[in-house]
Amino acid sequence: MGACHASCTVCGSSVTGLLYEKFSLEMFQCRNCEVVFTSPMISQTDTLARYSQRWFEQEYLPSYGIDPHHPSLAHLTARYQAELAPLELFRETGRLLDVGAGAGLFLVSARSAGWSGDYFDAEFR
Repeated sequence: MGACHASCTVCGSSVTGLLYEKFSLEMFQCRNCEVVFTSPMISQTDTLARYSQRWFEQEYLPSYGIDPHHPSLAHLTARYQAELAPLELFRETGRLLDVGAGAGLFLVSARSAGWSGDYFDAEFR
């Protein structure tokens, strides 16, 4: 990942690098503050338009290895167990708030591990 010419949207640093491509968007990471961003930044209208049924079935679910016609989360269990393990240190109430949750796949797995809670993300239309 070499340096690119995209300036950080948070700190303005020009020392950034291409991190990966996700959902047909190039994602960069600032080497100064470590924020991850797209460049060029997409508009709010385009961002909200991505939350369509077509996007959900043809891009979002397949990015997690989920067939929208035969959905199963079984293959995600190990991934989410690894992400839940460090949270056990803070498990006083057993409640989680998953912000930026997408379809709530993490919380589904957390609930099967005995957690409760809610999630928040842009509403699918």
